[in-house]
Amino acid sequence: MLCRKVRLPATNFGKSALPNLTGMAMMGSVPKQVMTMTPNGTFLAFAALVGLVGCAATAPDIRTDYDRSVDFSRYRSFGFVPEPTENRAGYETIAGKYIRAAVVRQMEQRGYTQSDNPDLLINYSMKFEPKQSVTPYTTLRPYYGYRSNRYRTWAGYQWETDAITSDYTEGTLNIDIVERGQKQLVWEGVAVGTVSQEDQENREAAVTSAVGQIFAKYPFAAGRGQPQLVN
Repeated sequence: MLCRKVRLPATNFGKSALPNLTGMAMMGSVPKQVMTMTPNGTFLAFAALVGLVGCAATAPDIRTDYDRSVDFSRYRSFGFVPEPTENRAGYETIAGKYIRAAVVRQMEQRGYTQSDNPDLLINYSMKFEPKQSVTPYTTLRPYYGYRSNRYRTWAGYQWETDAITSDYTEGTLNIDIVERGQKQLVWEGVAVGTVSQEDQENREAAVTSAVGQIFAKYPFAAGRGQPQLVN
């Protein structure tokens, strides 16, 4: 992820204006000096812990759902659709190999057997999109530091607004489980998150982790129809 600082027009925030340090920490960037004001008007300087801390990625957002009218106890075996969406270019991608291997491990851990004549078929797809986010924060104009905290300003005093603009890549991984006989989707899992530089350099580990986080919310096991999360 790439981060850069941009300047926004001066804004009237008053004494209640506080920089969103938590948001900037999540974005992975904290300005070298951020000025804020406590209720009694004292200015505090937050020195930078790290100028730019690498714009670290947060954990992916995992969403899953399943068809509650289906009896999952009938399913004991699995396979893959003939042409998974990830391989839509006409060949198996490297990421597709990682996904397939991770899915096999997760399904076998839950007692399912891989078969040429399976009860369930699995489809998977991955995509990447460039994204940008802007996190504003407020600062006192540097010139006015000459006051040295000797007195307060009035309510509504004008502050400057800066912002950290971050360019990043968002990755989405979809996994569908389909009843082969009825050609009916019975369960789906989706992971959406920021792709870090570390993820790009260690793609197999990143894909394996994402698949594991998705299946952590798959509530069934082979021959068992009662939902129960499996670690």
